[in-house]
Amino acid sequence: MIQNLKIYLKKKIKKKINDIVQQCLKWIDEHPNADKDEYDNKRKELEQIWRPIITAAYGQDGQQDRENFGQSSSNDDTGAPKIDEVD
Repeated sequence: MIQNLKIYLKKKIKKKINDIVQQCLKWIDEHPNADKDEYDNKRKELEQIWRPIITAAYGQDGQQDRENFGQSSSNDDTGAPKIDEVD
């Protein structure tokens, strides 16, 4: 049952994202002469809708990825020389 709920939610989120993208593309097509401020306002509006979706989609895994970004693993078995080993 939980798996069915996950599939349903994924489809629902995918539809919502697709709808948002289509709305944005339509707005861009209808406003070819919009100035920078109008585009910035539309972008902010989109981000308010988009951010919770992306946050939920990535969840805790995304948070851990951001926290560990740029940190190397202490179990690096690639055999590559380490900085202190380079002459």
